Amino acid sequence: MKILFINHSSNFIYGGTKSLVQMLNNLYKEIEYDLVLPKSLKTIDETQNIEDFIKKRPGKLFRCWLPYKKCYLSHKSMSLKGKVATSIQTAMYYLNKTKINKIIKTGSYDIIYINSLIMYPIVDNKNRYFIHIREIFEGDHREYRHILKKLKNAVGVIFIDTGTEKPFIGKLKNYIVLNNPFDMSGVIDIDENLVEDELGIKTKDKIVFSVIGMITEGKGIEFIIKVFMKINNPDLLLLIVGNEKNKYAQNCIKNAKRDKRIKFIGEIKDINKIYKITDCVLRGDEKFGIGRTIYEGLYSGCNVILPGDKNKDTIFDEELFLNRVGFYSPRDEEELFLKINMFAFKVRERSCKSNIDKYLKGWSNYVYSIE
Repeated sequence: MKILFINHSSNFIYGGTKSLVQMLNNLYKEIEYDLVLPKSLKTIDETQNIEDFIKKRPGKLFRCWLPYKKCYLSHKSMSLKGKVATSIQTAMYYLNKTKINKIIKTGSYDIIYINSLIMYPIVDNKNRYFIHIREIFEGDHREYRHILKKLKNAVGVIFIDTGTEKPFIGKLKNYIVLNNPFDMSGVIDIDENLVEDELGIKTKDKIVFSVIGMITEGKGIEFIIKVFMKINNPDLLLLIVGNEKNKYAQNCIKNAKRDKRIKFIGEIKDINKIYKITDCVLRGDEKFGIGRTIYEGLYSGCNVILPGDKNKDTIFDEELFLNRVGFYSPRDEEELFLKINMFAFKVRERSCKSNIDKYLKGWSNYVYSIE
């Protein structure tokens, strides 16, 4: 089988791109693949070297203008600069889409694999498309109908959880809900002392809460900081890990300055180092949406706190993580306050796991089942 994977980002550290990388590194030998990454408006390519992340090299690597449709939850909190850049990026895709169309036409691919909902305009009824939906849809009825038409044109659709599936329940026939791939088995071998020296912090006598990923309003970083600062416990430490260059992040840093328990770490290539020293992973999203960091935390032996309803919202492999998951009502300060206090204890015994084999079996069974 030969697959063309089209990815929306060249940042291999977080989110859907990291999920794709973990899958590519473990693809079955009989699968050949080429990879398309997006061109960017940035004058300096801030992306990492692909060789540092992808071990199973693609046959061909392409750079193309790709669409970036703002059709997901929290897109409204994107900075003005980000909105302009993604709008230009999408316009450039429409002006130059003959290039991606030529790659698809001449590559003799069995599957064209779209790795994010934001690139849905690429899908047509001429080729065999799979689309992997990692975002919670948010948009008007017109865009929803347009997306639904594209999803029906695809031969396969994969949702990462019930939150991403919810807007499309009852509308599609051939789809599955499949958790992301995670391999956190290497966390156990990381030396905590070296991590502390690298980051310039001491964590052994602290209870470490970590927020990992994009520092944006949609992720609720300011909300988490506000609640954390109300907790009068000198043994707590809050690590905020992610790119600090945007205006929102700078405001968060300014607001947190008076609390020495809050540390901004910046962006880290090997995020496993953070999980090694973390006792509990936090998320502050507007709605239930698990995301990679929750499962990475759980598979690394951490506790987790996330917005949602324990009676309605479910997580994969729940039996593996009993008593390690805390839900609170989204953006409810009092509930998050109580949950942080509930999980304010050190993780003494850490078990680090992988679901790669299980993931690949589910993914390949689905892909190969589509005629």
